[in-house]
Amino acid sequence: MDIHAMLNVPTVSINGREYYSSAGPAYPLPLDKVSATLPSVQARMPSRKTNESDWPMQDESERLDFLNIMIYYKEPAQLYRSRLSRVNGYARVLDVGAGTGWWANRVAERDEKAYRVVGIDVVSHWPPFRFNNLEFIQVNFLASDNWLVETDHFQLVHAAMLCGCIPDYSAFYRRLQRHVAPGGFCELIEIDWRPRCDDPNRPPQEAAAFREFWENLDAASRQAGRPIAYREDTDALLEQAGFVNLGHEQVRILLNSDHLAPVSPPSPTAAAAPSNDAIANDFRLAMGYRGSWSAMCMELFTRYRGWTPADVDYLDQRLVEAVNRFLCPFYFHL
Repeated sequence: MDIHAMLNVPTVSINGREYYSSAGPAYPLPLDKVSATLPSVQARMPSRKTNESDWPMQDESERLDFLNIMIYYKEPAQLYRSRLSRVNGYARVLDVGAGTGWWANRVAERDEKAYRVVGIDVVSHWPPFRFNNLEFIQVNFLASDNWLVETDHFQLVHAAMLCGCIPDYSAFYRRLQRHVAPGGFCELIEIDWRPRCDDPNRPPQEAAAFREFWENLDAASRQAGRPIAYREDTDALLEQAGFVNLGHEQVRILLNSDHLAPVSPPSPTAAAAPSNDAIANDFRLAMGYRGSWSAMCMELFTRYRGWTPADVDYLDQRLVEAVNRFLCPFYFHL
């Protein structure tokens, strides 16, 4: 496979995976297709009795898209929560760190007359097909104050899953705030990758694998200058950047929905909560295949923690087995 032609950007091969050479440490994840022909989503769902080594390797683009599906495509399906105003009949939307273009495309396709969508990212990984009301721009939004789009312009500024890429949150939030139009909104979505478990009888082997994953990922990302840990002072940083009327919602990503109750009982007037079964299923589609966890760890662990590729692959195998085990008691926060 000609990965360079497929991505149309410079790449470099490291430990058997392809990375954007132009992105440097700003994007430590691979952007490649590790399998030229993957079966359908339904066919890829592993049987509980299937040997892990027989499962197909995870495609990195699909891994990211399944995480998006887990976040947004639930009942009620909501790509955003804010009530947007319209200027000249349409809302202007900016997707910061557009990635594969999944979210930007989903917003644009809802109504080509009602939205004007711009996606920006450090690397150009969006698909060749796009809707007429959608534009992608390649710009280093992590380092530059000039995002090549207008300031005070967008009714909605959206950014998701950027933990581990941002070197300076204060500067990043100030840049976000500059692009929100008066009366507009900014929505930020992150997965907190710190594994959690409330079960005192959790399996020791799984506990060791998740602990090893998080302790090394947290340390390596800090050494790289882009911590992946969710900032507990996020609200304070947003207020310092000029944002007001902050709201915060937290959802558990349960690896098995039968094992734990929701974080808190929903109020009678609250919107329907995402299905725990659907969240667990989509998470397994994203992180339940060989290569899913090593995609997050390979570059960071081998560069900063002294691991070998074989060490990372073995941890990946242990985590994949844990995610696909019935009644796995671990969970993450969204």
